[in-house]
Amino acid sequence: MQGVLLRKGDFSIFPSGLLKGRDPYQQVVLSWIWKHTNEEGECFPSLALLVKETGVSRSKMSTVLGELEQAGLLVKQSRFRKNGGQQSSLYYVVAYQTMEELGRPPPEPEKPAKDTVDWHGVVLTWNKLAQAHGLKPIHTKVSDSRKKHYRRRLEENPDFWGIVSREIGLMDTWGKSQVVSTFPWIIANASNFERFAEGKYRDEHKPQEAPKLRVAGE
Repeated sequence: MQGVLLRKGDFSIFPSGLLKGRDPYQQVVLSWIWKHTNEEGECFPSLALLVKETGVSRSKMSTVLGELEQAGLLVKQSRFRKNGGQQSSLYYVVAYQTMEELGRPPPEPEKPAKDTVDWHGVVLTWNKLAQAHGLKPIHTKVSDSRKKHYRRRLEENPDFWGIVSREIGLMDTWGKSQVVSTFPWIIANASNFERFAEGKYRDEHKPQEAPKLRVAGE
């Protein structure tokens, strides 16, 4: 019998709670999509690659991907090249669940300092913009480091959301397909936000005005 050589890239850690209650096709497809995801929970395997890796037919694959989207486990966005040509779709695995949902006991809660930021409102506000303009949504819990970055940008720019709403409304198609259109990039440091706020990614053919926006919950 001929053996199979297993390499480092042949293994991945998968939150098994995501598979609970799913049919075999959904389990196989979601497992392979997860194998391709990066730390942001995103990946962009082609349909042909998924068909090859899973052994699921092309027509069935399209059905299963739609079912996973409908179930809220995947978020799919189209990607385009700078010349307008279409690339493979971008998928986000919505993997953030509570420890209870994953079937494991939750850790002992810490007692953090009182947080005055309405993070639910922040997520809703960004995702509303993302949906309207084809950007990357916030699909996981906002990490402590990103909370820290957001507070700093808010302190430096009291009209943070007004600027974000204006510039996203003026961005060109290429800019929206790049990392500059993500919430983590915009808040990462003062330099990123300054370039963004100065209109470095604008479509100069658009009217230079955009509606004002307030954070949901304010």
